[in-house]
Amino acid sequence: MIFLLYFYVLISSSPEIIRCHISLFSTLFRTKVAIPSSSLTPQQYLARKRVSGAARDLKFTQLHISEVAHKRVFFHQAHLCRCFKSLMDQTPPEYRKK
Repeated sequence: MIFLLYFYVLISSSPEIIRCHISLFSTLFRTKVAIPSSSLTPQQYLARKRVSGAARDLKFTQLHISEVAHKRVFFHQAHLCRCFKSLMDQTPPEYRKK
């Protein structure tokens, strides 16, 4: 599955090299990888995976939020907080306290 996500990133940046159109990949992704009823795009799927990993790190480690952001490949701590809040309806510090 991770291979497919890297493949998606590659074709979204240069589809002519891979010779696979981005819409074809998105369709295959939705039917084969993501839960078919959810109709998540590859970007949404990746964001959810990264945020769920960050939630696990916040819950089970004492890593600083900036370290969690770096570990989960967010651009910076504010990017993690923005994505986390949009998907989890709370900030990382609020999540950690609960």
